[in-house]
Amino acid sequence: MGQSTRVVIVLVALILLLGIVAERYAVKLDLLPPTCRFDVTHGRLVTQSAKDDRGRILAVCRPGSTWSPRLTNQVIEDLSRGTRYFTVYDGVCAEIERYGTDSITTKPDDVLSDNLDLLPDCVF
Repeated sequence: MGQSTRVVIVLVALILLLGIVAERYAVKLDLLPPTCRFDVTHGRLVTQSAKDDRGRILAVCRPGSTWSPRLTNQVIEDLSRGTRYFTVYDGVCAEIERYGTDSITTKPDDVLSDNLDLLPDCVF
C-alpha cells in the first residue's frame, strides 16, 4: 500500500470519527423549535437540574455533554460572558437567566414543565 493510500485511509477514518463525536455532543437543530435555534450557536441545552432540599437550583446538567454538570455560580459567570443556557419542552424554548445575586431561573412563559425545578434530577 502506497503512502498516498495510507493518508487517504487515515483522513477518512478521522472524518468518520469527527462525525461520530459531533453527533454525540451536538444539539440537533432539526429537533429544536425555530425560536431556540439562535441559542444553539452559543448555548447549552439543559435537560436536568440538581436541587437542594428547599428546591434551590444547585447545578444544571445535560448527560453526555462535555460542559455538564455546571454549578449555579458557574452558570451565572457563563451568562455574564454571553453563553446562553436553555431548556426545551413541547416545542417551547425557555432561556435561563440570572435571578437575584446567586440563583438562576427560566425566563417566564406559559409552560411550567420547562422550569428548572421541574426538570429531572441530575445524575452525576
